[in-house]
Amino acid sequence: MEINQNINCLKEALTLLKMEEDQCVWIGEFVSLFPSDNKFGKDLNRIVQDIWNISTIAHRLEWMRGQIPKDKFVKNMWMNYASLDVDHFHIELRSIMDYLAKIISQSASKPSRLPDSFNSLLKGLTKKKYNNLLERDLIEIVESTRSWFYYLRDRRDAITHKGEYAIVFPETRDGFLFLMANQGFDNLDFKPLIMQNLNCAYFDRYAAILFSKVLVLLENVAKTIGPKFGSKIKGNNARCASSGFIVLRYWIENILDNN
Repeated sequence: MEINQNINCLKEALTLLKMEEDQCVWIGEFVSLFPSDNKFGKDLNRIVQDIWNISTIAHRLEWMRGQIPKDKFVKNMWMNYASLDVDHFHIELRSIMDYLAKIISQSASKPSRLPDSFNSLLKGLTKKKYNNLLERDLIEIVESTRSWFYYLRDRRDAITHKGEYAIVFPETRDGFLFLMANQGFDNLDFKPLIMQNLNCAYFDRYAAILFSKVLVLLENVAKTIGPKFGSKIKGNNARCASSGFIVLRYWIENILDNN
């Protein structure tokens, strides 16, 4: 069941990364909220910037992979550069979650009673602490992240506070393999989709799934809170472009084509 849910999430994310002529653009109701002068404006802008940063990481990694056969310097530095990008990928995703928590809190009937941390928000909802302050649809959206958010939280915390780091391997012909130095992937419900062996995962597949989960989460939150605050949901008329979106789309398609 978990694998089917992850495949469906990838398919939904693919509809939000649309090919238009020679570029890939991010579309949907979340994008239609940006740029915004409503009370969500600053945090919306910060989320979009983090999405751009993630797409840049993806683009840079694929560019480096392409340079390895013809550039000795890039080949020699690949493992170091890619390891740093993998670490930073986790930090950017985790950052988005806290900005989203602020937006969700601002949509509540009593914003001052809700936390700005997604971790605190999810824990509070688990304990029924904030259930009378948020709409049922929004509660269900937040609670749906439980299967992967705590993993993301722990990876980011370990990287920034406990000396954790990614180890990236030199072989890149069929994607690229990595592992975390001190922690494995045992808590992931999409583990069968990303593993090359018992210890090593394909980062392109791993990143595609986590990125898709966040992209779909943003879209679902926008569908819930946008109309409530009079936002003009323009749907497919809104566009957000980045050179890395085509790479993220390719990574998603690669999983779907093989499953």
